[in-house]
Amino acid sequence: WTQRSGTPRPTRIDLSGPGESPPFKAMASDDGAWLFATRRAVVAMPLDACSPLQAPSGRTAASYYEGRVVVVTRGACLFLQKMRQLQQVHAAAAVVVNLEGQEELQVMTCPMQERGAGRDVNTPAMMI
Repeated sequence: WTQRSGTPRPTRIDLSGPGESPPFKAMASDDGAWLFATRRAVVAMPLDACSPLQAPSGRTAASYYEGRVVVVTRGACLFLQKMRQLQQVHAAAAVVVNLEGQEELQVMTCPMQERGAGRDVNTPAMMI
């Protein structure tokens, strides 16, 4: 949802190709303070984020993704691999979109985490 001129409205993110959403803010806390800064959302290229991220022509991946919420799809590789790709371009966070037809959300885990795998990843992520 975005809010301009006091009227909340939904924001649609089209996953059919690269694009950006309008800026948005996170939900306010009980005292009315914003919990997070305004961020723009962009769609990852490639969408599954299993290989190094690319940017539209004329831009570097770091300048395109840095400080933005990046939308990626579930599948094709480990969540840890996706998060490392996003961290390399300094993404602010990730939104992982569940596969169509999947009613249950996958738990985003890290294989071998009990042995320290994934400790170097600090990019926040959520799945929808």
